[in-house]
Amino acid sequence: MKKNITFSNSGISQIKRELEKAEKAPIRHLLATIGAIYNEDTDSYCLNSIDDIKEEDALEIFCHKEAINNLDLPQTLQNCNIRTIVPCHTPVGTRLKNRPLQGEYTFAYTPAEILKFGTTQEIDSTNEDNMLPATGLTGTFCNCTKLHTVFPINVTDITTIGSDTFSGCENMSELRLYGLGATIKIQECSQISYASLLYIVTNAANSKEINITVSSSHYRYLHKLSTPPESIGGSSDEWAKLRTRALRKNITFATLEFIVFVEENVLNISTATVSLNSVLVSSKYIDTSNNTLVFL
Repeated sequence: MKKNITFSNSGISQIKRELEKAEKAPIRHLLATIGAIYNEDTDSYCLNSIDDIKEEDALEIFCHKEAINNLDLPQTLQNCNIRTIVPCHTPVGTRLKNRPLQGEYTFAYTPAEILKFGTTQEIDSTNEDNMLPATGLTGTFCNCTKLHTVFPINVTDITTIGSDTFSGCENMSELRLYGLGATIKIQECSQISYASLLYIVTNAANSKEINITVSSSHYRYLHKLSTPPESIGGSSDEWAKLRTRALRKNITFATLEFIVFVEENVLNISTATVSLNSVLVSSKYIDTSNNTLVFL
């Protein structure tokens, strides 16, 4: 006697889901080996605190899982379609001591969002064993328009930082550079946090005067010409103290925008071109609000 077995629509759907899970299982197991955690509710993966990585993007990251071991080569990940990298599972400063970041356009032109180099790294760590060692920074993060967080990099051995290293990093907010001893230009990092600059200044290792070029907004925060938003952090007084701390360490801040203001009865000029004893200004108008002259 033949026996017919019928399934309801819901039963068929359940079977399809189970079959799909079975097909996906090897891929999920594969991605789990790099630390990518699958979320069944969102059908996406989490890695380095990015929690909406779809399978295609996760596989792209997996294909470059060895990149952390090749950072001593130029252009290691340039133009790669990665949102983050696979960190090493041992202290990165120890593991890569003899293969430090070479830094020549290493991550340039990628959609990277967070760069965490070791699973045990903490954003404000000052333990050199947990920092990515580096010997150069030249265009390293150039045009990484989505990059917002870079975990600690030890730049103690770097004497020159390329002017285009942070070009196009408009969303950079958390940047940790330890042992800074060279002039640096981060004026395009318009979202850089107070915590980032505090870390850089506090842990600087310069033996001579160095300059940090920041956005015009950050320059104003440092001189208490405007109040920083919560997204940037730090009170007006904290920004002023940061500038004082920097000056004590022979670190000065500059901006590419021409800003003139009076502080303690002294006329201060952010930058200018002097010719034949005259200051040349290309501004179309002068804003004198709040008793401050700002040439825009």
